[in-house]
Amino acid sequence: MSSLVVLSEAVLPYEQNVTFMQSSHFIIAYSSNEVSFTATITTTTATFNGTIITVGDPAYTERGFVYAQVHNPTIEDTKKIVTGSGIGIFSTNIIGTTNVTYYVRAYAINSSGTAYGEEVSFIFTSSEYIILQASGLMVQKTDLGSADWSTAMTLCSSSQVGGFTDWYLPTKAELAILYNGRTTIGGFSASDYWSSTETSSGYDDAWIQSFSTGEQDFDHEYNSHRCRCVRTLP
Repeated sequence: MSSLVVLSEAVLPYEQNVTFMQSSHFIIAYSSNEVSFTATITTTTATFNGTIITVGDPAYTERGFVYAQVHNPTIEDTKKIVTGSGIGIFSTNIIGTTNVTYYVRAYAINSSGTAYGEEVSFIFTSSEYIILQASGLMVQKTDLGSADWSTAMTLCSSSQVGGFTDWYLPTKAELAILYNGRTTIGGFSASDYWSSTETSSGYDDAWIQSFSTGEQDFDHEYNSHRCRCVRTLP
């Protein structure tokens, strides 16, 4: 009977931590702090760090990472072998294309087969926007200035930052997410920002978010406020 641990902890952009384990052909025994997989993302480079805590019986003969632009990559897809043996940390870098979603898994092979860690996805980011993975949002790093509500809506829908054409003015709820993540996102002023959510008052009012006090209120749509655009992650 063979045994090998494949457990991963993915440290994704913006401090989203996920711990997981998946086995194939192996008997698994682990504690949650024993093995980690970390993806450190820059504009076009990702650094993968894995840790093996048991060599298996029989011992593994190959280890590394597999990745692809489709779910559940295997050793038949792009494979980065990391040389070495025994227990401990192993690492590699990959260079990819901005705005493309990649899926990656750690793997180890012994004579009984191949074991994979749970899948992690990531997007190589641009200096023009930031990804809030947990909220499913991509946020532009700079405001598009101040404008009335209708113009703010048009500015976002016309934006082509990062090559994307589906930017929009955030909803009231999404604007609150941006406020809560303002330090990570950066670039906000201590001003009121438009949301795309209109009130039901019938007086052409829309909701705004104060990035000074954190309060939400509404204002007449012909007034001028700051605008910051978002898009939904695929």
